Amino acid sequence: MARFLLFFIPQSISLFGSSVLQFAIIWSIVYSYGSGTMLLLSAVLGFVPQILSSCLVGPTLDRRSKKAAIIASDGISALAAAAAMPFLSAGGDASVLLPLLAIRSFCQGVQTPAANAVLPLLAPNGRLAMANGLRGFLSSIVMLLSPAAAGLLFPLDGGLWLSLALDIATALAAMVALSLQAIPDIRGEGRVDMKGAARYAKSDRYLLFLLVFNAASSFAISPGAFMTPLLLQREYGASPSMLSISEMSYSIGMVVGGVIATIAGENMRQRRGYASALMAYGICLALIGLVHSFPLYLLLNALIGISTPIYGALLNARVQERTEEGMLGRVMALLSASSSAALPLGMVLFGPLGDAIPIRSVFALSGAAAAFLSVLGLRRA
Repeated sequence: MARFLLFFIPQSISLFGSSVLQFAIIWSIVYSYGSGTMLLLSAVLGFVPQILSSCLVGPTLDRRSKKAAIIASDGISALAAAAAMPFLSAGGDASVLLPLLAIRSFCQGVQTPAANAVLPLLAPNGRLAMANGLRGFLSSIVMLLSPAAAGLLFPLDGGLWLSLALDIATALAAMVALSLQAIPDIRGEGRVDMKGAARYAKSDRYLLFLLVFNAASSFAISPGAFMTPLLLQREYGASPSMLSISEMSYSIGMVVGGVIATIAGENMRQRRGYASALMAYGICLALIGLVHSFPLYLLLNALIGISTPIYGALLNARVQERTEEGMLGRVMALLSASSSAALPLGMVLFGPLGDAIPIRSVFALSGAAAAFLSVLGLRRA
């Protein structure tokens, strides 16, 4: 357990800075443009590079040091944030943030599968659901604190510049901490490429189902991932403090969900708990499109938060337990790339749709689609 915490606590510190900056970037785009199409562009820039880097880095993760890959991705992300600071100081508008989104996305495509591939090697006694739940709990604490910090920084003069500085400082702290830790590496044998990962997934029908199910689910819930600030702005006239409260309600739910996944994850894993969690997510997302009360919205958002780490922990544990150690890097890269591709593809549909029909209807349709997919997950033998 000590090795697990020594690895993921520095990662959580880095995630805190990244999350604060991510909120600042999205809020800046929302307040500068107020457009679903601009959110679509930010979604594409935020995820397409991640897809490409996940596909490129997967074989490398099974050949070389996963620790080095994580440190390098943190370093490049910090350098990109530092490069953006002079432009903001000179009065640059929100368009300056779009290249930064792309670079950060590329780095995330390296870091996420690398960390997911390391987790089974550090999980205590092979308890994958518990380890994924504990990781989700740490991430939930970060997601609880980061919108509050973003809400404090964003309205200030130079708030975006301060968010960039925080991201750089936390990335450097995580890099130093990780450089001092020994991380086990298990290398793949024979030819190591993503085609091999695809063939490996096809050879295991249930593993292939999990990958496709996760991608389809990511497509369905993309409005919940990207369009919530736009919903709040249009329907509730949201101020920065309301956006912060919204994110905090979701994060409080994530803390609760992380605790549930940590304590009960091993039992829930045997009952296709990931599909039940997606069902809860879909129902709440659909209801968000129907209610007209901000307090009710906050309650539903918190319930979505509870379902999110449960879904992630249980689905990741399923994929990890079905995958040989020498294939973990490539399969986790494939999982990351498929969901990263599905989210912006969902926004290709839902983003412009949000400018053509009431945005509440978009959320109702999205939630219904997620609930339908969850039924397929529950029926899968």
